[in-house]
Amino acid sequence: MLAKRVVALLLAALMLCFVPPAVADDDIQSASPLTDGVTSSGYVCDPDCDAGNDRADFWKIEAKKGDIVQISFSGTMNGPAWWCIGDGWQGRVSLLNAQGGTIVDSYVDDNAASKTLSTTVASQSFVYFKIKADDSWCNDGFDYTITPSIDKSNRDTDEDGFVDIDDDCDDVVGSSTNDRNGCIDTDGDGWSDPETGWLAQNGADAFYLEPTQWLDSDNDNYGDNLDGFEGDHCPFRRGYSTMDRFGCLDSDGDGYSDDDPGGLDGVTAWFAHPIGLGDAFPIDETQWNDTDADGYGDNWAEESWNTTRLGWGIGSYFFNASTPDACPFITGTSSGDRYGCTDSDGDSYSDGDLNWTVTNGSDAFPFEESQWRDRDYDGWGDNQSNVDGEFHWRGGLGDQFKHTSFRGPQGRRSHQMHRHPARDLERTAVPFSLKVGHWACAEQFAERSPIQEIFRHLLAGGVQRNGRRFNPCHGVCCCSLQATGSADQPSRRVCCPSVM
Repeated sequence: MLAKRVVALLLAALMLCFVPPAVADDDIQSASPLTDGVTSSGYVCDPDCDAGNDRADFWKIEAKKGDIVQISFSGTMNGPAWWCIGDGWQGRVSLLNAQGGTIVDSYVDDNAASKTLSTTVASQSFVYFKIKADDSWCNDGFDYTITPSIDKSNRDTDEDGFVDIDDDCDDVVGSSTNDRNGCIDTDGDGWSDPETGWLAQNGADAFYLEPTQWLDSDNDNYGDNLDGFEGDHCPFRRGYSTMDRFGCLDSDGDGYSDDDPGGLDGVTAWFAHPIGLGDAFPIDETQWNDTDADGYGDNWAEESWNTTRLGWGIGSYFFNASTPDACPFITGTSSGDRYGCTDSDGDSYSDGDLNWTVTNGSDAFPFEESQWRDRDYDGWGDNQSNVDGEFHWRGGLGDQFKHTSFRGPQGRRSHQMHRHPARDLERTAVPFSLKVGHWACAEQFAERSPIQEIFRHLLAGGVQRNGRRFNPCHGVCCCSLQATGSADQPSRRVCCPSVM
């Protein structure tokens, strides 16, 4: 019984000698996979085979761009014929590409039983290893082992030209080179697109769709590259100007940047209009240009100005524009009737012109700083004042007299005169409007007063005003007392004629 068991075991062992430990597939389409660093084995034989006919085996291993694939082969005789002195084996091993083309091959036999083949992979693919048995002297079968290894030091997994050890995004095809290597760069400027964990503050492209910009040091959305799209003139000072230059301080938010004559905030000195392009009115959002540099803006709020102003090519209509310059090409200081026009006497009312007369509001007395209005057009200014109860004219005879009183005949107080703009001296003859019936005439004044002095000057021949002589006596009794030298009649009344 024991002998039978021993015989059975010997027969089984003998049979195992003729069965390969693994059987690879016989064509490239059904090649068996290999694993990096793991040894596999097999058997091939053709045509004289004691252990069965298997002319060729195919194996495959996947590799990526840049990998160096190396496969080491070792063969041994399988069941040499005892009756064939010097029986041996021979065959051929080959590396094949995905299309089955030979990359490299080598002859192997019992005298050169070991061989190593290698190739560098140009793109991700399978590398195939073929083992083929050749007809030898007697038995043709041989056993083999193969061990693959892959050198990944130059691997470029995403095949973007950056090896994985240098590629910051080794699983994503990318072309960035400046902040990171091999990451997505949509606009192709060398700076990678931002993503989770890598934003603009880390170095990603702040303008990933704009190839001329990539950095934004002050985070105002204008790129640091001055020559690029909307280049920031103030790259280290956050600003939002857009009209004269981009990215600089704009205090009033009208789009025009504040001036910076010292170049402290920007890449160069920046001057206000009209010397430069900066905002001439940095805290007034309705004005920015001042062509004549007089402090009044070129913009206007009056729609009736549109046709003329648009033709001039300066300024623009702006609802509620402040201090619009009525004379944008003339440096002027007027502000009382209109802004920015010539004001010769400096009283804030502008000199008139063909399109702007006294009727519109211009200075009725353009060379007299104390007068500007003449509402009754008589050549006498409306401006006057009363100082300490006496008449006081500023720059000439005022045309409105306020709350003035004096004594009439026999010391009786006259009525108080509080006239509205005088229906003027041409009618009343004297500033305070003495009319026939109030008193006989001027000689009825019992006391010498400042008013008598006024009479004296008026009766002496009138007042020179605006180029014409004005005689205050006209159609009324306007008299004075003159000495006669006679004891009986020491004085007499003299009245001026009733004509101009």
